Amino acid sequence: MKKTPSPLFRNGFSRMILDDQIAHARRLHEDRRKRLAAVKTRKQAEAYRDEVSEKIARCFGDFPARSPLNARVTGKREFPKFRIENLVFESRPGFLVTANLYVPNGLRAPAPAVLGNCGHDRAGKAGMENQAYSQELAQCGFVVLTYDPIAQGERDQYLTLPATHALRKTPAMAHTMIGQQLQLTGEFLGTWMVWDGMRALDYLLSRPEVDPARVATTGNSGGGCLSTYLWALEPRIGMTAPSCWVNSFLSVIENEVGGDAEQIPPGALAHGLEQADFFLARAPGPALILAQKHDFFDRRGVTETSEEIARIYRLLHADKKFAFFIGENTHGYFPDARSKMREFFCREFGMRAPRRLPLEILPKENLFALPNGEVRLEGSRTAVELNLGIAAGLKAQRAKLTAKSFPQALLDVLGIERDAQSPVKYRNLRGDWLSPGVLFGRYAVSTEKGLETILRKAMALPPYGGLIQALSVEKEPTLYVPHWSCHADLLAFPPAQELLERLPLFTVDVRGVGESLCRDKADAEVHYWMDYFSHGFGGLLGISLVGRRVFDLVRTCDLLVQEGAKKIHLVGRGQGALLSAFAAALHPAIISAELHDSPTSFEDWIAADDLSWPASLVPKNALKTFDLPDFRQAFRSKISVKSYWSPTDCAPPPSH
Repeated sequence: MKKTPSPLFRNGFSRMILDDQIAHARRLHEDRRKRLAAVKTRKQAEAYRDEVSEKIARCFGDFPARSPLNARVTGKREFPKFRIENLVFESRPGFLVTANLYVPNGLRAPAPAVLGNCGHDRAGKAGMENQAYSQELAQCGFVVLTYDPIAQGERDQYLTLPATHALRKTPAMAHTMIGQQLQLTGEFLGTWMVWDGMRALDYLLSRPEVDPARVATTGNSGGGCLSTYLWALEPRIGMTAPSCWVNSFLSVIENEVGGDAEQIPPGALAHGLEQADFFLARAPGPALILAQKHDFFDRRGVTETSEEIARIYRLLHADKKFAFFIGENTHGYFPDARSKMREFFCREFGMRAPRRLPLEILPKENLFALPNGEVRLEGSRTAVELNLGIAAGLKAQRAKLTAKSFPQALLDVLGIERDAQSPVKYRNLRGDWLSPGVLFGRYAVSTEKGLETILRKAMALPPYGGLIQALSVEKEPTLYVPHWSCHADLLAFPPAQELLERLPLFTVDVRGVGESLCRDKADAEVHYWMDYFSHGFGGLLGISLVGRRVFDLVRTCDLLVQEGAKKIHLVGRGQGALLSAFAAALHPAIISAELHDSPTSFEDWIAADDLSWPASLVPKNALKTFDLPDFRQAFRSKISVKSYWSPTDCAPPPSH
């Protein structure tokens, strides 16, 4: 009789990863707080500023070489107090950026300028808030340039997909996807988007109407993020006023806010940085932080951040150069915040701030820089195409690895160390009855402090038939590594069910999988849920989630050896196939790894328009060192692939 597990789905460890990340972030936050509290003099404040400036630059890495902008104005529209020019330029060769330039009428001398950064509005520069602050600033006498971010406005990256697809409708999803693919080549989407802003600034400063000594930047939400990052990284910008983004990285993690790929500077927390440091890196330059009381970005975080900044500005004798405003609204660039921004900019640049500023919000088509409103129809390259070019360059440069040299290279990519000496501790847990006469013993394996991997053993009815069974390990066990859940695979995946016919069988749920899977029916989007957030939070902490999952699997194999195993056979499915392949390279007792629904290659992943594999499975910088075909070739004596999943075939996790 075929044995199948009961439909009971245990999920008692679902908060484990997040709780561990919160604890880790709190420790780093407290360490930084103490360092900042020790800054008590102007000289110390200046030294701290220089230190965080260098760390921020390290997070963002190198920017590309400047190439010709090839800018052209494609249309103009006149208004009583200003004109709007529609234009397009190239931030990288063949990578088109569409923009609007607002120029006040009657200028007699170069005027101050504002670089406007768009939030996650699908309309980009034509979004209502972006039009509103641009028109208002132009009526105050500022030259304003607003530009479309990647995958917004006229820069849709996914024209081959249906118009209703999430990657076309929702910029946050598109940024998440592109950011995930860029990580494989060691790129950071935040660096790409900041670079677009820097090239937009190049164009803005090329205009004779602009005074290069008086340049500010602003934006809301994702535009507030870019206004913060550009402030820290671009010395030509002399003032900033981000709205509805500034918080603290700790608050973002504690309150499960998450963030798009560009909002997660790699290793920021691990470097001892917080969001306040992006302002302190330019202290005592004029800065205004705008927030709203009922925003999903918790007001406690932005208040703490603002207090830290204000104290350092006082040490620098520049208290009036920093200001903080919090309104009574929800998320958005509301009139109260826009008014505070204009007053601040006008005061710092010696201008008058008019009170009456009429608005005429235009249809997006009136602001198009291109005839069809789509850069791809004008021959623009996409982020995917540019990243494929980077991958091709890395492939040509990387050295060929062997079974002997691969393990250390893999450890370096995954950011883990091999710990084969220390004993592995575990707890006996209450088991599950699989079917009459078959029991699942359960064991919580302590792979690192505060984190446990769930090992199960399906066995015929033991002499003592209770639910708690002492761990016993055969000399040559089989260990099944699932896609998202051992329980789910044993219910529905035939090769896993066939393994139950040859008891005993071990199964393992590594962190974030199965019993510690953090997902429920409220997670509507597979690309933007708690597994993605854990991946992103790990990025801030300098921790690779896929690396730690491989570590869990290797330490579980250490436990099997500790308890008597001599040879281990792995069977992995989906993401479990990738984890099994990596573990087979790292653990000498693993003599075979049978892979089902295995990923094909990382290069295939970055070529896909709609990658369905999770971000948490992406090893950062992997393509600088190897791709999966190289890996399988080096370990062909251990690894056998029974089936592949394409980049778009990966099954989503179960809800419960």
